[in-house]
Amino acid sequence: MRVRGLRATYDDLFLPLFGEHAASSAAAAIAAVESILDRPLDEGSVRDAFGAVRWPGRLEIVGRHPTILLDGAHNPAGVEGLAVALREFFTWDRLHLVISVSANKDLAGIVGPLAPLADIAYAARNNSERSGDPFPLAEAFGAAGKRVELFDSVAAALDAARAAAGATDLILVTGSLYTVADARRALGEPN
Repeated sequence: MRVRGLRATYDDLFLPLFGEHAASSAAAAIAAVESILDRPLDEGSVRDAFGAVRWPGRLEIVGRHPTILLDGAHNPAGVEGLAVALREFFTWDRLHLVISVSANKDLAGIVGPLAPLADIAYAARNNSERSGDPFPLAEAFGAAGKRVELFDSVAAALDAARAAAGATDLILVTGSLYTVADARRALGEPN
């Protein structure tokens, strides 16, 4: 990407994150640091810093064939951004949605953007004491015309999704950072 800061323009920057929102945040960071230092930044340092950026649990690919994607989106705005990024950056034959949300969340606002993308939803309870009952979540996806399965844990839901998914499918785990943490543990990934 190319960023025009307050003091200089930085060309050919690579940011290993998906989404226009990530590029906008990176540009804002450059402008903020330039403003604080009141000078242009070293382009090599900017390039190195951006190249090293990692954001676990945000459009994070942790598996291939099928692709397993973790995203901690947990509110309507986050889920809408996730849905936009999915359409923009990913392809799949079937989308297996492993989802668990906290009890106090706007289910309609979360289900609305995801239901059109999902072929099957695996509604689960995560390990947090704040985890919501997966039944209302399952009802919401069912009302949207989606096939739904209920699980007592994210690990069990993820196992079922992996068993059902083909090599060209996408398994999306989302709804909470707790849900992402449960999936990481189930996959043997570091948290």
